[in-house]
Amino acid sequence: MPTLIRWIKPKGAEEYHVTVIEKGRTETFVVDDIVVDSGVDIRIGGKETTRGWVVTPESCRIVEIETLPGIKEKVLACTRKTIRELRELVKIT
Repeated sequence: MPTLIRWIKPKGAEEYHVTVIEKGRTETFVVDDIVVDSGVDIRIGGKETTRGWVVTPESCRIVEIETLPGIKEKVLACTRKTIRELRELVKIT
């Protein structure tokens, strides 16, 4: 079943406010980064804020990744990648 992800990042903010709608339930999270492997109907825009949405066939989960010693980031991952692959991906972006 597809998952709808909507996000907004206010101007000057460092975190995304994300709403995930999956299987009839809605959850809201505050995350540092978003990783989506594949998506349909991707929309990104905004002047004062960064906002957008994507529909993805993957299920989503919140993962805490230690990018540097002592620094952890909360990531919304809609992917089948492992934690190690996500860590490498988040480090380079």
